[in-house]
Parts: sequence; structure tokens; C-alpha cells
Amino acid sequence: MLFKKVDFLYNKLEGLFKIDGSEKLFLIFFRLTISTIALIEIASLIKDLPLLFSSAETLIPQELIYLKSGYFKYFHPLYQFIETNGISNIFFPTVTRIYIGALIFLLLGFFTRYAAGIALVFQLIIFRSFTPFNYGYDFFLTMSLFYCLVFPVGYFFSIDKKLFNPVLNLGFNYRRVIQIHLAMAYCFSGIAKGLDSGWWNGNSVWKALASADNNYHTFPSEIFIIIGIGTICKSLSRSKFMESRGKNYICSP
Repeated sequence: MLFKKVDFLYNKLEGLFKIDGSEKLFLIFFRLTISTIALIEIASLIKDLPLLFSSAETLIPQELIYLKSGYFKYFHPLYQFIETNGISNIFFPTVTRIYIGALIFLLLGFFTRYAAGIALVFQLIIFRSFTPFNYGYDFFLTMSLFYCLVFPVGYFFSIDKKLFNPVLNLGFNYRRVIQIHLAMAYCFSGIAKGLDSGWWNGNSVWKALASADNNYHTFPSEIFIIIGIGTICKSLSRSKFMESRGKNYICSP
């Protein structure tokens, strides 16, 4: 009886990750999209980073006492090493250039796995240095760069393919891993929002929208309450999977 249950669960998991013929296109699309989005983001911030987060043209905002990051305890040894050896003027401006270079290599598929690993490390150094200004988008970008490191995204439509001609037997549904990860992320995000009274009374929505540059703060409070509750419902509903005979599992992105 126990063997039958284990076999049943195994068959379900095997069916969940069964290939559907789109793995190659997904790996190509995933690499090109993630690297392009990351390049657009860093390009839009590259001029403002020294102005917003430092008084000495560095990416590490240690001068701003009010700015806290839960990652400082991990970065502190690195900061100390840089300051002790007096290489701040060399290291910090170079961080962005290396990050951009790694993203370009990832986009072209040149030494793809190494490029993804370098991009991931420097993305963490740059953006986790000022987490109060990070959005969920930045965390998803970190996740995506990690999957570019783990997945064989450089095996197709890449310079690596031309130079080394690697052979890959696509027997695994890589897209399903992303779908499950996103489903879990949205589910827990919805639960967290549901436990926060600010989303039920509209305060969180008001804080996100109200600005001196607009008049959203004059809107009736009922509108913010509706938007807040709708956001909770949307986050929770995005995490659902649907299975039907003859169709793939579908996860709302």
C-alpha cells in the first residue's frame, strides 16, 4: 500500500516536470529577456547611484546613517577590506562596469554560466546595499540570474554553441521550476499582505500612490480599500495551478 502511494506521488511529480517541446525556446527566451531587463535597469540607474547613495561616488551608502540593510552584516567584511586597503576609488566604480559586462556576456551567450554567476554576485553587491529602495522586481531579478546560472541557458542560440557546440538532451521541464517558484512567491506574498492591516484599510495603497506630484491623496478612502483588498486577492489567485486532460499545468505569472 505504501509502495503504491509512493509510486503515485512519483508519477505525479514526473508528469509535472514532463517535457512539452518548448524547453529550447524557453531557455533562449529566458536568457535574452533577463539579461536585457537587467541591462535596462542598471543603465537607468548608473548616473543616479553615486548621487543618491553616496557622498564619495561609491555604491555602498555607508555615509547615510539612516539607511539600513539587513545585508550589511554580510557585506561589512568586504567594506572593511576595501577601506583598509584604500581601494574604494578603484573598486566601487568598477563594480558597475563588471556587472554590465557580465550581463552583456550573458546576453550573447559567451561563457554563459560564468557570466551569470558574476552578474548574480555583483547584482547582490549593488542592489542589496540599499534594500529599502529595492522593489520585488529586484528580488525576482536575483532569482532569475540564479536560474540563468543553474539552467543550461547557453546551450542554444549563443556564442558558446558556436564555439564549443555543447550537446544537451532536454529531458526536463525547466519552465515548470520557474512556475512553481513564482506560484509560491505570489502565494506567500498574498498571505503576508492579508496579515497586514494596511492592505485592508487602504493605508499601504495610499503610501504607494500618494505623492506631492499627484493628487491621489484626495481620493476617497474607499477606493484605496478596494484596491488593497483586490491586490490581496490577485496575489493569492496568481498562485493557482490548473490541470486538465490533454493540457499542461498552467501557472499565472
